[in-house]
Amino acid sequence: MQFIQFINFKKLCQTILLNQIKKKFEFIKCLKFQLNVICKYKSGNKIGHDGASTIGAALGNFKFLTNLKFNISFNEIGDKGAQNIGLGLSNCTQLTNLEFDIRYNQIGHDGASTIGAALGNFKFLTNLKFDISGNEIGDKGAQNIGLGLSNCTQLTNLIFSSEQI
Repeated sequence: MQFIQFINFKKLCQTILLNQIKKKFEFIKCLKFQLNVICKYKSGNKIGHDGASTIGAALGNFKFLTNLKFNISFNEIGDKGAQNIGLGLSNCTQLTNLEFDIRYNQIGHDGASTIGAALGNFKFLTNLKFDISGNEIGDKGAQNIGLGLSNCTQLTNLIFSSEQI
């Protein structure tokens, strides 16, 4: 007698993808406590835009997140990766404290503009530490970040770092 085993391919693919991410990003240490997330990504791992896109999609699930420390510096995420992180981050509308370090990632004005748009969704943000140094965001990217920040009407503490503005 043969037994036919039914496989949930969607779950299998998700498990395989999760295992690949765990292997590829062994350096990721993500701690989740109620509405707080601390994500630290070791610098210089060249996760690229694919890895950043995966991280952006995951961030989008934390809609009630209030505190986030996010460091993905020196990882060559480019515009596409920054855009996907920005899109995911834009769902985190309850943020009050954000430390966001995306230094030296080959981000241009398109990625910076998407991140600026995400910042504009943070109506409750009071503390922001934001470092975009070493990218080429240009005038358009800087302007869109400024526009986003202008919507953060509760912002009381801002530490902003960039070599190009």
